[in-house]
Amino acid sequence: MSLSSTAKRNSTARAINATAFLLTFGSLFVSASVIMSQTPPRREVVYTSAMPVPPGATAEDFEPPPTPLEVMEATQDAMGVLQVALGAARSAIPAIPWNEHGLAKVEILPDAIRFDEARQRYVADLPNNHLAVLTLDVLAQRRMEALLSRYSEPGEAAVVVEAESGRVLVLADGHTGAGVGPGLARRSPAFAASTFKVITGAALIAEGHAEPDTTVCFTGGMSGFSLTQLDATETSGNCETLTEAMSRSSNLVFGRLADRHLTPEVLQRYADAFGYNRSIPFEMPLERSRAVIPDNSRLEFGRSAAGFRHTWLTPLHGAMIQAAIANQGVMMVPTIVDRIEDGQGGVLYEHEPVEWRTVLSPDVADLVEITLERTCTQGTARNFFAERDGWPSDIRVFGKTGTLSNRPVEGPEPDPLHTFTWFTGYAPHDGGHLAVAGLVVNEPTWWIKGSYLAAEAVLATAGQAAE
Repeated sequence: MSLSSTAKRNSTARAINATAFLLTFGSLFVSASVIMSQTPPRREVVYTSAMPVPPGATAEDFEPPPTPLEVMEATQDAMGVLQVALGAARSAIPAIPWNEHGLAKVEILPDAIRFDEARQRYVADLPNNHLAVLTLDVLAQRRMEALLSRYSEPGEAAVVVEAESGRVLVLADGHTGAGVGPGLARRSPAFAASTFKVITGAALIAEGHAEPDTTVCFTGGMSGFSLTQLDATETSGNCETLTEAMSRSSNLVFGRLADRHLTPEVLQRYADAFGYNRSIPFEMPLERSRAVIPDNSRLEFGRSAAGFRHTWLTPLHGAMIQAAIANQGVMMVPTIVDRIEDGQGGVLYEHEPVEWRTVLSPDVADLVEITLERTCTQGTARNFFAERDGWPSDIRVFGKTGTLSNRPVEGPEPDPLHTFTWFTGYAPHDGGHLAVAGLVVNEPTWWIKGSYLAAEAVLATAGQAAE
């Protein structure tokens, strides 16, 4: 082998080794490049404000601005709160339960109601040239509307319902004052006040803790009471039966009986059974009546049982509660639609009475009626009924009054200052019962009370006038 041949072989070997090295290094470089391309770079993002930094301030003096993720989370939280608020707003005036409880699939709006001369009935125009003929008693409705127009109270409402059928015969309201608004007969801005004593009395009787002649002796407490008065045990002094306490609206009697024999859970259950906090089926928009019985204070529980705050009532519901007592404990579905006609006068729908719920047994309803019998003869409403000049001797009314202002327990006096005056009750008539509610929102200077409106509504529907 020549020296030149050996040199060539060595040169070839070195070239091969160099090529292998370059190929190996290139492969590693390419691999590293691929790995780096798939790994997100580490970045530091600094969010700056367009507002200038005050002189002398440093970065430590300021909270860092929210990141986009924090902004998104805050937005989602805000939307959740908004959804809850919208749900609460919708529940205040619940949707009409179409095709339930015997209701026709129509919605009667106040502006659609008119008097039809040909039929001599109140009617409401519906889509597709249909017509709803209403249950309103023409003479009674006109009489109450004319009566309301004569007075300038901030708010007035009168309702009459047939207890056995649920037919609404009178649904009249008016308003002139700020903070009241239209449709008061179907709304619940007013405290239920002492009309709620009817629920408390029914609970006491139904649970076996009282009867109409159960007697309680007490001192004071006519306008309000304290925890000391709840705890006291008198055996003499001012003593009243449950019936007398109902007729005179003796607050301490109801507060003490509830404190000693009921619980917030039991009283809440009876309030709910009577339709508080429930969507009442009706063909017109109707707010819920509300009852929130306190469970964290004996004193406030006792006060709620006597009708001090914590409960709000619509006049229509107030009449329904009394109608249930008159109807042996059965509450009927209220209706304002008698029938629906097509454009040619053909009847498409005719209402049939439907039971909504049973709130009391017949025996308990009879006992509750006994507690309501003296309010209009010897109690707080006597001047508007039995002792009123010319009151017809054949019209006997059972019921309960209520009076409470919007003045808060603590804090400044509201503007405007309103007092809610109520009467809810019923009167036997033509083999059945007319259930009535009257509510007036009074100012310190007033003209009429809720009991007066209720008395006039009974007379109007019964086709009579004070003699």
